[in-house]
Amino acid sequence: MILRGLFVPFLLRNIMVGIITKEKVETEVLEFISNTEMFLVDITLSASNNLQIFIDSPIGVTIEQCVQLSRHIESKFDREEEDYELTVASAGISEPFKVYKQYLKNVGRTVTVTTSESKSFTGILAQVNEQEIQLQYQELVKQGPKGKKKKVDCEISIPFSNIKKTLLVISLK
Repeated sequence: MILRGLFVPFLLRNIMVGIITKEKVETEVLEFISNTEMFLVDITLSASNNLQIFIDSPIGVTIEQCVQLSRHIESKFDREEEDYELTVASAGISEPFKVYKQYLKNVGRTVTVTTSESKSFTGILAQVNEQEIQLQYQELVKQGPKGKKKKVDCEISIPFSNIKKTLLVISLK
């Protein structure tokens, strides 16, 4: 009985040492990207310890930068102890924006913004500040007695608190 009572806490303590957390990973990523233009977009960690790190920068991210970050993370966590699978990638262009710096990076580009009221606007991301974005777009408006539609230039301010999703519009022209 006494042996088992001592043994269980010992096992729990050893198991707890080998737990990888998003917080630990975030600390290491932020250490690696400090003094660079890179920024952290997202970290996902599944129940099976599948760890995905997404980074970006104003000029994009190279494969070499992803490899360097991957090596940095691997040097900080022991795969034997932590038992994790690691993927480091640049933020996908087809993925919704997740952090403020993605908005800054894409000023002047075409985006589609869906608001929390499920209204959707596609236009040029004109300005960004810490509270809201300015979007320039065109809207079809009925004009004249016959109700003929005409494109009208519009601008809208959308607070970040009202943004449900923002996607970059990819044009292959």
